[in-house]
Amino acid sequence: LKTEYLDVIISDVRTKPHFAFSIQILNTEGIASLEQLMREFSLHHKTVAAPAGGFVPRAGDLVSAKFSDGQWYRARVRRASPIKKEAEVTFIDYGNQDTVGFADIRPLDPRFRSLPGQAHDARLRCVSCSFPLPSPSLPSCFFALLMPPGLVAASSSSCPRRASTTRRR
Repeated sequence: LKTEYLDVIISDVRTKPHFAFSIQILNTEGIASLEQLMREFSLHHKTVAAPAGGFVPRAGDLVSAKFSDGQWYRARVRRASPIKKEAEVTFIDYGNQDTVGFADIRPLDPRFRSLPGQAHDARLRCVSCSFPLPSPSLPSCFFALLMPPGLVAASSSSCPRRASTTRRR
């Protein structure tokens, strides 16, 4: 198998309930498409009112959800609680997760479904920290690897036998 190197940006890091992170692949086509979609998406939500009678999302639904910054983003419902009138969502273009009230969730207009979600769950594989850390935890190692000059990542299904990741000098 040929190793493929990708330019990515880490778009979200989560430590609860366990360590996880999301990336966006940096390619001209995907970035331009997302930027255009978000411009149209923002205008759409400035001109379209909430559905009459409210909207009750269900797990798995693709929706528009308002993030804590007051902007609307595309999301997928992970869990919904009609009793609490809130849903746990994952924002599909950035990977972050939040609990959002039903009043801030709308059905996703079909014209905003064509672009696949731009966030991808990622994981570290074949990594061992071979430098001193303030605390010996996976998040500490992860953040230390990201400090300049950075980490080189590759898309591969296998690991070298004695893999270790060190910071580039």
